[in-house]
Amino acid sequence: MSESDVRGGGHRRLAPATGPHTPPWSGRPSHPEAPISELRALSVPRETVWLRALPLQMGPSATPCSRAAGRGAVLPDRLIYHFTHIRNLPNIIQSGALFADSQTRDLMQVEVGDRGVKSRRRGLLVPTPPGGVPADYVPFYFAPRSPMMLCIKSGRVPEYQEGQGPLVYLVSTVETMAEKGIKFLFTDGNCASRITSYYDDLTHLDQVDWDIMEAYLWRDTADDPDRKRRRMAEFLMHKTAPLSGMLGIATMTEETANSVRTILAQHSHSMDVRVRREWYY
Repeated sequence: MSESDVRGGGHRRLAPATGPHTPPWSGRPSHPEAPISELRALSVPRETVWLRALPLQMGPSATPCSRAAGRGAVLPDRLIYHFTHIRNLPNIIQSGALFADSQTRDLMQVEVGDRGVKSRRRGLLVPTPPGGVPADYVPFYFAPRSPMMLCIKSGRVPEYQEGQGPLVYLVSTVETMAEKGIKFLFTDGNCASRITSYYDDLTHLDQVDWDIMEAYLWRDTADDPDRKRRRMAEFLMHKTAPLSGMLGIATMTEETANSVRTILAQHSHSMDVRVRREWYY
């Protein structure tokens, strides 16, 4: 899911680390300028890693630091995000997985993507095996507050006008999904761009611009007119992404979170649900 006609801003925020007196879900950093080595050293169970304030949990007063993950750096377990409408959750739970757009058009109760964008994704060729087209993959963003979410918030998706409130994030990590044995790829930018590269080896994750992923705002600037494309980089699971690989569900409001918990209970499915207002516009 991507769009090219929206604007964001450009201030980077450090992803805060959790300290001895800070619960991993609190969003309060132990040190505002904690280095990436501190993030790597944290001993946090994988099932709760997504509850950490990583990324975009700090407010506008956060102090920027040097590059959080430079080229060639060893990266921590990176969060990935797929959002959908809450009314799609029952079918997702029953199926036990998310399915690529080319596989599942009849399974979604509510389509939140731009049909024009989805149509283009069915016509673009993926140059790296297993190939196909982007619509053959389940897409995850490397950061919340995506350009597509801004399109939705601004009412720029003609087919969907319910806003952000009913949208929920299914959250996982790169490593969790890579361990599922399903073919995956990832990109360094918008799939629709001719200059975007595809990768199938996690050792190339440093090609993703983690600075822009950890930025609170991401608009193109005169000095860097490519920021938005890089923010639209994706982690792509071929055909399916199992629900067993999800670490939790995030919502915009407590009301939506309670509705998600009700749906999970109705389907005898257990999954952590948290409110993450800062992941929305």
